[in-house]
Amino acid sequence: MALIDDITKIVLRNVQKIDTYPQMTNTASYKSDVDIWRHLENNVWGRDYNNIHGGLSKGNVNALTHRITKNFDDIKSTNTRITTNANNMTIAKAHRDSIESKLEKKADIGHSHAGSDIINQLKGAVVGGGTASLILVGVGAFLLLRSKALKKVL
Repeated sequence: MALIDDITKIVLRNVQKIDTYPQMTNTASYKSDVDIWRHLENNVWGRDYNNIHGGLSKGNVNALTHRITKNFDDIKSTNTRITTNANNMTIAKAHRDSIESKLEKKADIGHSHAGSDIINQLKGAVVGGGTASLILVGVGAFLLLRSKALKKVL
């Protein structure tokens, strides 16, 4: 019985050693953990690691942390471009509004129906006459073109 108790104690100690960290080397569990950590180092963190042949392998440039950092940098540069474009649009609108107000002032100064000369009265009649003035202009153009056409024939 004492021999069985001793064997049981030895087996239990070895089993407990297998389940604790650091694990015993050359066990399946140890190899599995090494593979997992190697995968994390390479594909998540992108760090260099020791390969199975004992050499140093370069980290993965497309690892998650590298891609997240790159995406974050891209987002920051996009936000900078958006802010710059918004500022440029604000400046352009202010410039356009300035030009528009200058043109409106010039139009108000140069646009006057005041005065008694015949030209201003005719302009007012043609511009303000509406449909009647359009009919008169059309009939006048028709008659003018007809008389030119008759002269060419004769």
